Amino acid sequence: MLRLVSGLAIVAMAVLPGVGGAAEIIFASHKASYRMELLTAKPSAGITAVSGTMDYTFAETCDGWSVETLTKLAIQQNGDEAIPTLWDFVSWEAKDGRTFRFKVRNLRGGEVTDSYSGEAHSQASGGSALFHTGEGDKLVALPANTLFPTSHTHELLTRAQNAVRFWASPVFDGSSIDGAFQVSAAMGAAVPEGVQVPKLPATATGVALLANRSWPMSLAFFSANQPADLPDFEVKLRYFLNGVATDIVQDFGTFSLKGTMVGLQSGAKPKC
Repeated sequence: MLRLVSGLAIVAMAVLPGVGGAAEIIFASHKASYRMELLTAKPSAGITAVSGTMDYTFAETCDGWSVETLTKLAIQQNGDEAIPTLWDFVSWEAKDGRTFRFKVRNLRGGEVTDSYSGEAHSQASGGSALFHTGEGDKLVALPANTLFPTSHTHELLTRAQNAVRFWASPVFDGSSIDGAFQVSAAMGAAVPEGVQVPKLPATATGVALLANRSWPMSLAFFSANQPADLPDFEVKLRYFLNGVATDIVQDFGTFSLKGTMVGLQSGAKPKC
């Protein structure tokens, strides 16, 4: 099953304290839309074409951040008729980074293939995630210092500001019922403001959100079910200082998808 949210948990308008001398990071509440298409495919994948869209909506609440992701793809295999695939993900993360709630629904050809919800808790000594599935509940232990998506994004950008090039951490995003991933991140040099900014339609209200420094990053997601030297999947993207992501490539080993930003809308700050 395609996991199209990991590494893209861009958060809402909020100020989070920097560490290691980095400046405070202010993330922008927004909705980003991407055109999805097949980039590469090995013969063993059996995939000949992929097209679709991916929409991310990020909003600050008074006590946390909500993320809503809707991915719609048409996947063609071995020349057969394209099969519509839908991936719907909703999550909420507390501002203290200790609680995370999530709901996932996958459809293929109009039929639900996967559906579950749950809640996770994390702290320095460890944590747990409770999944509610059609086959009952499943409790999974989380490693010590597991980060949820908002906190992970913040830490990535903090380290990028400090010219840290490599960093790894356990991350739980709800996309796998097996628990947390070990995410290894490689961060490139900063891209100055205004360089290679995507051209958006006149209806986009969030163009100003791209007037920031940015960093190319490569994230490798390792699960307990894969050999230590082989990631479950990889995500390459360009993160702007305010959390907006462009230039997305999702590599699943036998095939990869490219996400091109085609829309960006600014979000409002909540009245608390």
